[in-house]
Amino acid sequence: MGMDAPSLSKIPDPTIVAEVIRLADAAAAERYEQRPVTHPRFDLDIACLFRRTSAREELLAYLRGLPEEIVAALYGVYRAGDLTRPEPAEAAERYRTSFSLAMRPIHRLHGAHDLAAKGSLSDGLRRGIENLGLRLEASRTDAASDNVPQTA
Repeated sequence: MGMDAPSLSKIPDPTIVAEVIRLADAAAAERYEQRPVTHPRFDLDIACLFRRTSAREELLAYLRGLPEEIVAALYGVYRAGDLTRPEPAEAAERYRTSFSLAMRPIHRLHGAHDLAAKGSLSDGLRRGIENLGLRLEASRTDAASDNVPQTA
């Protein structure tokens, strides 16, 4: 997937980004469904917040199965989504810096876990794709996902 703005050759394949977004949305929905009745008061038993869920395990398994460079690239896209209305060069620099950090040996070991633990991973990836000058579109050729990154 290419860009007109500063070259970001390591941007992950659109189908991978779409699948991570789909899995992250499913994990967030499952966690939401398991909230205690007393939400947002957690003074009774917060252990339910730390239970493993099947959707989160599926997300984690998918991320663990990806090459480290792809996980680092997903982290870069996620971090580019932290910026509010950035210039294209600013988003590209955030992506490159975050990618480089994620590729360091100390971070590579736990990259999939770290990425899966990010709050609102799917929203961060969507914003990152947008901030990098790409867009998420409905795909007619990919029935498995409603959100596939496309070049702008």
